[in-house]
Amino acid sequence: MGSGRAGLVEEVAHVLRQRIYGGIYRPGELLRQVQLSEELNVSRTPLREALRLLQSEGLVVPEGARGVSVVRLEGSRLLNAFALREMLDGLAARQAAERGAHRAEAELGSLVTQQHAAISPWQPAEYVRLNVEFHARVIELSGNEFLRGQMSLVRMTSTIFAPSVLISPERASLGVDEHRKLVDAIKHGRAAEAEALSRKHIRETMACLAEDPGVSPRLAEAAAFTGAAAATALALTAAASALLPAVGW
Repeated sequence: MGSGRAGLVEEVAHVLRQRIYGGIYRPGELLRQVQLSEELNVSRTPLREALRLLQSEGLVVPEGARGVSVVRLEGSRLLNAFALREMLDGLAARQAAERGAHRAEAELGSLVTQQHAAISPWQPAEYVRLNVEFHARVIELSGNEFLRGQMSLVRMTSTIFAPSVLISPERASLGVDEHRKLVDAIKHGRAAEAEALSRKHIRETMACLAEDPGVSPRLAEAAAFTGAAAATALALTAAASALLPAVGW
């Protein structure tokens, strides 16, 4: 692998990150340092630092002396991740319409066309890749460097938390339609509409997750646990959204 301590750590982290995003390491799978060290042909020190980096990104969680495991599909984690995605994606779409409207068709339109082509014949891995790229490009168009720092959340929710929903031609077709409407709002500078469409897009994904038999029990459990706190969070989110125009966002 690459030379230089920092470069080696990032290279190891990149390999592990791609294996997680690619489904080679599944949610809940235990990753042992001894085995990883042998597989990647690196010493334990840079490997530990790479795993700490992935832990800071929320991709792995510590399992004591056993090592770390890939983040699991837990109800509270899903609710928190998608609640944050809704706010971040909404802000990204609004700012993209305000700052990057002139680039939207060229940078987003082609991705939507490619996504549509990935539906028939159905190419799930390619669709998911393009889906992540689409949302990443909206964030880039926003010109907000703090939003760019949240890309790990976008990748995590799109490739780890929601694979059973996204890898479905029916849901993919709906997603492409939602993306088309979002691109139209952004390229014409309709900031409020772009934000509303983007937030609705994330809520639709969350609704599909709630219908998934492997996920819905966890969501129900988390919702019962959070109760009034969840309602309060939604109210605060709505209030924050209403304030955006007033503060120039």
